[in-house]
Amino acid sequence: MTNIEPTLPLWVWVCLQLVGIGSAWLARLSEGSAHQTRCQWLFMISLFLIGLATMAALWQRPGYWLGLAITLSSMILVAICDFRRHGHSFFPLWDF
Repeated sequence: MTNIEPTLPLWVWVCLQLVGIGSAWLARLSEGSAHQTRCQWLFMISLFLIGLATMAALWQRPGYWLGLAITLSSMILVAICDFRRHGHSFFPLWDF
């Protein structure tokens, strides 16, 4: 096992990113359901792993960390952004 494929870390990062983005959407969409707690735990574990992977990728090839950092910030935005309309907007004249 001394000859590890050079693209193996890249595929691990890509799979981890897909799980991370998926868990963020699951955490957001499961709000108010019976699965909310499980999805939030999955999101928190994924967020932790993406953070560790981003730090670990700094020692890999240049550029590996960029996709992970984008995934990390996207996960946070998806988790905190409220996509529901509340009947008011920042621009009252544009409220259709």
